[in-house]
Amino acid sequence: SIGVCTRKDEFRKRQEKLDDLVAKLGSETRTSKRKSLHRKLVKAAKKDVECLIRYRESHLAPVLADVIGGREPWFTRARALYALKILGGEEAREAAAARLADPHPMVREAAASALGHVGGEGAREALAKRLEDEANPFVRSSLEASLGLVDATDQPYDTYANGKIWVE
Repeated sequence: SIGVCTRKDEFRKRQEKLDDLVAKLGSETRTSKRKSLHRKLVKAAKKDVECLIRYRESHLAPVLADVIGGREPWFTRARALYALKILGGEEAREAAAARLADPHPMVREAAASALGHVGGEGAREALAKRLEDEANPFVRSSLEASLGLVDATDQPYDTYANGKIWVE
């Protein structure tokens, strides 16, 4: 069964542990407390990046940006980019653009996809510049596809990033 393969009960327990931290980060106004919560969530992403993706909360963007910019395994960085792609916004755009030069090609692919979906000022230029230097054919393909998306007027995740209800 899929539950055995994914350890859904374990995943649920880990998700529940993060619920409180994510909720507090969203409502906390004191800078020192926000920084502490931020650090805890960055640390949690090492094991629970999949849990963080499920929240789709805009106040997690700085946490995910730090995960992407850190020394996490390539898989964790790529999944955090996916989460930022869904959130959208300036922070996602900046983090994705910075990871276009990541040492790992899977992260570069995820960064290209995120940047193409998020779009906005500077996205086209960053994608085109990276395409000039990219040797990996899979990353090149993602860069080319993202260049085709970057100017789309209807970004697929914009509605949620703007605070509207996410529909599954």
